[in-house]
Amino acid sequence: MPLIHSITGPAAVRLVVEHLPAAQRRPSYLVARDVSASMLDWFSTTPVTPNPVGLSGVPDLGEVFATAVAIGDEHAIKLAEVAVRHQALAPDPRLAAAARAANQGLARFRR
Repeated sequence: MPLIHSITGPAAVRLVVEHLPAAQRRPSYLVARDVSASMLDWFSTTPVTPNPVGLSGVPDLGEVFATAVAIGDEHAIKLAEVAVRHQALAPDPRLAAAARAANQGLARFRR
């Protein structure tokens, strides 16, 4: 769960940043980035090696979202929502891959 929050937390800041006073926008971004990095550092047991997702490996976002809803876990749903929303803002196949991985992991606890 904490690793999911390392993605959804900064995504939440992105939702509200335009409504903040100009002087608070960059500091809010920096705090979200630092908290996310701290969470990754805290919960990572092995060094993270970048593993870019090739275009053929990108999961279908509609399927990822439908699976998250079927699982019924709010963390899975939120991460899938972030993947869908950010696909329109700044496409990054890693978000869809992370949402699919979260679905696979969380589904084991919901059976």
